[in-house]
Amino acid sequence: MQNNHWFKTGFLSFAASLLLIGCASEPTTEQEENAGDAGGEAIGDSGGGDLILGVLSDISMLDPHTSSDVPSGAVQSNIYETLVKFNSDMELEPLLAESWEAVEEDVWEFRLQEGVTFHDGSELNGDVVKANIERILDETTASPRAILFEIIEKIEVVDSHTVRMKTEQPFAPLPAHFAHYASSMISLKAIEADQVAVESGEQPGTYINEHPYGTGAFTFENWNPGSEVVLSRFDDYWGEPAHVDTATFRVIPEDLTRLAELETGGVHIIDPVQASDRARVENTDGMNLYQRNAASITYMGFNVQKEPLDDELVRQAIALALDKDAMLQGVLDGTGEPAVGPINETNFGFSSEVAGVEQDVERARELLAEAGYEEGFSTTIWDQ
Repeated sequence: MQNNHWFKTGFLSFAASLLLIGCASEPTTEQEENAGDAGGEAIGDSGGGDLILGVLSDISMLDPHTSSDVPSGAVQSNIYETLVKFNSDMELEPLLAESWEAVEEDVWEFRLQEGVTFHDGSELNGDVVKANIERILDETTASPRAILFEIIEKIEVVDSHTVRMKTEQPFAPLPAHFAHYASSMISLKAIEADQVAVESGEQPGTYINEHPYGTGAFTFENWNPGSEVVLSRFDDYWGEPAHVDTATFRVIPEDLTRLAELETGGVHIIDPVQASDRARVENTDGMNLYQRNAASITYMGFNVQKEPLDDELVRQAIALALDKDAMLQGVLDGTGEPAVGPINETNFGFSSEVAGVEQDVERARELLAEAGYEEGFSTTIWDQ
């Protein structure tokens, strides 16, 4: 495993969650014409126009409670908002909750911002927060992120803008869990309409995927699957408004094509930048590389229900055989660090006292022999 650094590049630096609040540099003449056709202004210091992002993958859905993929989360983070957020130093900051505190060992209280409205005109209040959490925990929703909030035993709406959550036991990381985009707040009207659709036989999220009403700086405009997602600035946003009229997430799966589009001005930002392309970006005038530490991890996963990977000794042998330093240099071009576990220092609960697994090929051979694979075995690794 390796803990990675994330790279963003283009004419605008932005957070790892792709929050699009800044404005871009001057576009080419062709881009100015395209912006004019769309009814916006050319992108400049005064804002306006269409910000174009070249991204690796398409989204899967617009319902944050039923999705689990990063591309969807990157788009959703501009439509919806969470109670709290992480800043660039991975420290918690207020967002929809202006403050929070542990009022008892097993009770967290969140005080909500006032004057926040959803894209459908409805207001954020304690009942909305309660309904969102209950939807995530509802087995019918089948949220893949429900595990983040299963420790919540009771939700109490103290007043219109105060919510208390009682946990099964003292749980210090709960506020950090509410920074995850899976806890994004959806309009209560949309949740209720989606529930009606579910009762009529539709899948959870069917209505929300077509009516993704959040409190974010952007509203959903359209989605052309496999091609692009277009968001529009929400003029009634309660916080600092976006400096562009629209943001287009254009799907460009090929790494070199994505980079070429950036170089020719076809897009303003690309995500991700492969480690091997870092020097090319840094040595090109007008392009800047955005790099930061992140909680990202590259890992090898096993289907533990399939032989021989169902054997713990085999899995231990593989871990001992890996040369993580060589992998860092050969695959990530030295842009990460060997992982000693599933989290790094950016996460709550990380301990520098945990010892990593050092490479020991001889011991790996011994474990394989003990498991009955003295001559080794062959398998297929799926690179995702």
